[in-house]
Amino acid sequence: MNGFRIGSTILMELSPKQQVTELIRKFNRVLVVTHARPDGDAIGSLLAVQMVLQRLGKDVTAVVRDPIPDMYKFLPGLDGIKKDVTGGRDLVISVDTSKTPVDKLKYNTRDNKLNVVVSPKEGGQYEESDVSIGSGSFNFDLIIVLDAPDLER
Repeated sequence: MNGFRIGSTILMELSPKQQVTELIRKFNRVLVVTHARPDGDAIGSLLAVQMVLQRLGKDVTAVVRDPIPDMYKFLPGLDGIKKDVTGGRDLVISVDTSKTPVDKLKYNTRDNKLNVVVSPKEGGQYEESDVSIGSGSFNFDLIIVLDAPDLER
């Protein structure tokens, strides 16, 4: 049985082309990548897919981590390829509530600063050591990997 799940939807008995079409139709924030040390096929595929997705109104980020060989610098759209996956990450502020439960959570902006206010239940108190800040995952709905014949590549 050929099928896989997208959220609560199971795509059954669709051809690979139909599955890809359905994924592209459903998702808007797309990351497009290719293999290390890209050749002409990889770069051309990346640029073509990026262009098609943009014309479909998708928010596309194309990334090639390794330098693009000089012989391909003439290709149109090369300036739209990024060297790394940047932006689009959530800032995650974590508060350890194992000792002190939360009563209220609110936020405000003052002097160009976002203030997140976590109020403990009556009698409780938070310490700076209860708070940590980190980065969340990238905010892409779909990742398309091109010109990679196997997982190692």
